[in-house]
Amino acid sequence: MHSVSPKDEKMRIVLFVAVYFLSSVLLSSIFAQYSSSITLYMVLEFFSITFAFINDSHKKAHYKNSLLFTLLYLLIPFIIFAYRASTGLDDPSYQRMFYSIIQGGGARYFSDTFVEPGYVLLLSIIGKFTNDYINVQIVTALIPFAIIGRALCKMKKSVNCSAFIYVFYMFFYYHMLSVNLSRMFIAIAIVLLGITYLMEGDKKKYIIYVIAAAFFHYSALFMLLFSYLSEVVKKNVKKKSWTIFIYLMIPVAFIIIGRYIIPLMGNRHGSYTLHVPNISDLIGCLTKLPTILLFSYGIKYIDFDSEESNKAKILNSIFCFSVMIEISGLFIDFGRLIFYTNICMVIEYALLTKHIRNGKYNIMLTSLITAYGFLNLYVTQFLVKTHATTLLPYRGVLF
Repeated sequence: MHSVSPKDEKMRIVLFVAVYFLSSVLLSSIFAQYSSSITLYMVLEFFSITFAFINDSHKKAHYKNSLLFTLLYLLIPFIIFAYRASTGLDDPSYQRMFYSIIQGGGARYFSDTFVEPGYVLLLSIIGKFTNDYINVQIVTALIPFAIIGRALCKMKKSVNCSAFIYVFYMFFYYHMLSVNLSRMFIAIAIVLLGITYLMEGDKKKYIIYVIAAAFFHYSALFMLLFSYLSEVVKKNVKKKSWTIFIYLMIPVAFIIIGRYIIPLMGNRHGSYTLHVPNISDLIGCLTKLPTILLFSYGIKYIDFDSEESNKAKILNSIFCFSVMIEISGLFIDFGRLIFYTNICMVIEYALLTKHIRNGKYNIMLTSLITAYGFLNLYVTQFLVKTHATTLLPYRGVLF
């Protein structure tokens, strides 16, 4: 396996720091009244990325050292998420859920609402020990971060953890923080761990993890569609007809679920109704295409038919479906399924930066994705009033 030269790697890091610093300053200047909170987010994020980079640098480090740095770079986002002052958009509904389960019991709450049984059971267990909602925040933050840490330790030889952490922050973390998608956050983390097995060709474990994730968010079952990919890539079989069939079936499945299945699940899911989007929304769904093409082009710089190349192909195949999911999500509000396919984007970027053989491409990829991450944060969080008001200013229990 050929690797990027030390000189090109240093240039990649320097450009990342430069783009990160300039973007942070620009973001702070745009939202000058909240500059202290944005600076807090960016500084803590940078420390987290730095610890991950140190972990990447010690390629032959002892397992305990690797585990220590993994804990350090995940501890920062965990503390911010767990010890927020219940500011997420969905926090009021989760508080009501928790206290309803304490008063009436988990079994009754599940039969009345059909909320995912794994999450109901988790709240029931927490309720046996405490009735303080802050402990729910701590536990529901600890679980996904612990699972993500396990996945990163498992993928350490395949990915740059620092690259993973940066993209994770910009495309996932702040959305979880602003909305508090605690059930989905746990489900995404479990699916992420399952994907590490799919990358190794272990389809059975992947399916088990996806089903386990569905106990925390039913939407995870959607990822069962991709269980065949490892065999297709590993055997170099071109099942174009099957892939096209799945691609075209996504909008059909959305419509069927929205019209016939959602009404059976009670009033809680009443908002998931069919509607007609506008043209600007449709155009916005195509913003992922440049990234998909950039990643697809980068795979050729990994040794052909190598294990890492096959992993990249599996991840890119799933990520490609994100466009159709976004388009289908405009007609029925299942757009959050995009988080599952986007997690493959996070892993693929982290893999490409570690294994592509072309230094110039690596530098270009890092610069573009770093800038794109800030643009995504700006558009999807800070420009959305309901999200921005939960993030800015940061309101925490500890600071």
